Amino acid sequence: MYVEAHHLIPMSQQELYENSLDIVANIVALCPNCHRLIHHGIFDNKAILIKSIYSQRSEALLKKGINISLANLLKIYKGTVEETD
Repeated sequence: MYVEAHHLIPMSQQELYENSLDIVANIVALCPNCHRLIHHGIFDNKAILIKSIYSQRSEALLKKGINISLANLLKIYKGTVEETD
């Protein structure tokens, strides 16, 4: 049993943010199955997971100066085929 680290807001989006995205508030621990889902799954399925993580992390991200709406986060994942952690 182990977990894998995943950046909720992908590092490929860093140029859009003044503050670093490589912070604890933006890194989540996922089981391997959920990590594969978030990278390679059907959007409707990954959206459920993203919404859940976002609801738990949005306030912590805001405190670190990273403001992203759920709608914009979902747009990133809808267009993402594969991101690098």
